[in-house]
Amino acid sequence: MPSGRVNTSFQPLTSTQSSRMDNDNGSSEAQFVATQQSFIADYYCSLAALTLLVFEYAITFDREVALFWKRRASGASVLFMLTRYISLVTYVVRTMFLGHWSCWRYDMNLENK
Repeated sequence: MPSGRVNTSFQPLTSTQSSRMDNDNGSSEAQFVATQQSFIADYYCSLAALTLLVFEYAITFDREVALFWKRRASGASVLFMLTRYISLVTYVVRTMFLGHWSCWRYDMNLENK
């Protein structure tokens, strides 16, 4: 019966465990390609969403200036600005790191061949 505890300690795989996993789960190259394709698809979806987000910010910027920037700051306007621009910065950083990760892994694989 499980104790309900989660093991959070990290233990790297030994070379025999790693080779056994490769043999049990099929080709490691096929797994790498599938993972790489997943990263790239996620990157392109994130890039498309970021493009739509920036477009929406661009077409509503004049209303934002008129309604929020030219008036005295209130709690609601501060909350609006924080929500609006923190989400933009978060999405930009996520997309940059996701793109870097997918390209880095692919370049690393090419260098090893």
